[in-house]
Amino acid sequence: MSNNTTTNHNSAVQYYQQGDVLLKRVAALPEGLEKFDGEKALQHGETTGHMHRFDAGAAVDLFVRPEAERVFLNNGNTIVPGIGKFLIVREPSALSHEEHRTLTIAPGIYEMDLVREYDYDSQEVRWVVD
Repeated sequence: MSNNTTTNHNSAVQYYQQGDVLLKRVAALPEGLEKFDGEKALQHGETTGHMHRFDAGAAVDLFVRPEAERVFLNNGNTIVPGIGKFLIVREPSALSHEEHRTLTIAPGIYEMDLVREYDYDSQEVRWVVD
């Protein structure tokens, strides 16, 4: 799957993909989420330490389920790994990663998911590892 992104901030864009991270536009936040005030990181590479993240000052609010796991990083920041995150992007904001081009995410409400692939040999669906 290729990046379905534009830099003209067109509200018609329904998803963004950066490596293994997928942002899907949704109509509203689900009930029962809480605002997460830690690092604005969507995914953290356990091997490389690279992150899909927004700058600290980005106009982005991250929401998670209250029971979501918190991971404390060596730099003192906290992230929530895996899926089940939602975000409100209030103005065009840059999503960066050390190994991918920076994406400008248009204002909107998004659910963060991870890309899956189908392995025809094993007949299994698995997470894409970035």
